[in-house]
Amino acid sequence: MTKGIQGRYRTLLRMKQVVLVYCCVFMTACQLVPVASYEPEVRNLLVRTSVEVDFFWRNMRSIDVSARQFERFSKMYTDIEKDIMAIRQFNLLRENNSESIRQSEILLELWRKDRASHQSSNGFSNFKIKRRLNEYQRVFNAMMAGESAKI
Repeated sequence: MTKGIQGRYRTLLRMKQVVLVYCCVFMTACQLVPVASYEPEVRNLLVRTSVEVDFFWRNMRSIDVSARQFERFSKMYTDIEKDIMAIRQFNLLRENNSESIRQSEILLELWRKDRASHQSSNGFSNFKIKRRLNEYQRVFNAMMAGESAKI
């Protein structure tokens, strides 16, 4: 009879060890990652800037290729860059917001490259405009999805 009790004791001990191992594995696998708090102002600014950027490229596409000189769009470039910088600044001020900061820096870098390219070539082809429209839509969609996840 003592062998039966010892066997049960060993089985119980092994079950406790297995449970302990599972608990350790699950505790390390399920870590909480802090995320920035939701700010409706940032989402509103993202939507507004997204619409402005979309309008900017569609407006340029509607104009004849020969009339797409940089000077004609210079003020719009500056106004939109100001809004993109505001998005970046909002993101910099919020804690635990590294992904949104990186996305806003990518957006600002992309915008500045397009501005410099337009200024140096003094024009934009329809192909480039179409490509840029798609690229900016993807960036803004990713940024808005990130903000929505913070709700």
